[in-house]
Amino acid sequence: MSFIHVVYGGNGTTPVDSGLPRVGEIYGVDQNGNLRWYRYKGNGEYNPAGNQGWYPNSGNIVGNGWHSFRNLFSGGNGVLYGVE
Repeated sequence: MSFIHVVYGGNGTTPVDSGLPRVGEIYGVDQNGNLRWYRYKGNGEYNPAGNQGWYPNSGNIVGNGWHSFRNLFSGGNGVLYGVE
């Protein structure tokens, strides 16, 4: 799958091993304008299949119409901002 935007939606100041929410959370906008949610909980292990360390439901569509934004950025804690 290719994305026109990818943004980290977590709190970048939170240590990865802290157990706090929204660490490793990534959002991607696909060619159809769907906003997809991903969350990584792994340790960067090598895995040719690419599925190790991802939460169940990673890749689910959580919004649509996001292709009209020229820029996307995160405010942390899962808050996304877009500039048309």
